[in-house]
Amino acid sequence: MGISSVRPRYVETLGIPLLKGRDFNERDSQEISGVAIVNETLAHRLWPSEEVIGKRVRREGLSVYEVVGIARDVKYRSLREDPTPFIYVPLGHSDMIYALVRTRGGPQALLRVAENEIHVLDENMVVKSRTLDELVQSTLWLPRMSATVAGGFSLLGLLLATIGLYGVISYSVTCRTKEIGIRMALGAAKSDVIKLIMRQGLALTLLGTVLGIGAALAVAPLLQGLLYGVSPADRLTYVTASVVLATVALLASYIPARRATKVDPMVALRHE
Repeated sequence: MGISSVRPRYVETLGIPLLKGRDFNERDSQEISGVAIVNETLAHRLWPSEEVIGKRVRREGLSVYEVVGIARDVKYRSLREDPTPFIYVPLGHSDMIYALVRTRGGPQALLRVAENEIHVLDENMVVKSRTLDELVQSTLWLPRMSATVAGGFSLLGLLLATIGLYGVISYSVTCRTKEIGIRMALGAAKSDVIKLIMRQGLALTLLGTVLGIGAALAVAPLLQGLLYGVSPADRLTYVTASVVLATVALLASYIPARRATKVDPMVALRHE
């Protein structure tokens, strides 16, 4: 279970919804009273079907805290962590504090003003300031790099798949030039021949796509830990890949079939 000592309006400043109960007040901090705010996970784990407000909780031999509020679950250490039991307690006196300031204007200008005001109170105090966006960006560098590399390999794999698919289907249609010549010599219309070739090529592609999606869904849970905000069974991803491959298959069938139908049937019959 995680714990953090905070001042009043901490959850409001960070935009963490307070689902029930109240926030800390100045009296809680001054008297270092035994009150606490718990998150949803901790509340559901300790009191799944009871009234949480007014309950008491103890953390590893520390003081007993009376629950005065319930805050919504948030990510505390990383974006990929599972919901973690967490408790907020009032901040008393400390040699090191973290001050959070929320503004509607430019953050950099406000940081300079805040640093100047702190130095007015104590010119020897060491102040290190960062915006919340900078802090979040620093924690996301490695996941984003991993996502970029994985995305690059995925696009490369899709490109190789489309090139291979186009080459195989185009070659198979070219090998049927003699068949196309026979069909046309017997009176088949060009449009009917093209539709037949495209339909057969698309059928093979759809079969391969279905088998590929089944295999992907089987191994996708292994990538769950590398994903954030995207399900391993994301419909948009599978639909996009399927549409791309189907489009390539149609083009690979249409272009050589159309070219073969323009050849004189007698020449097509002599094609090897």
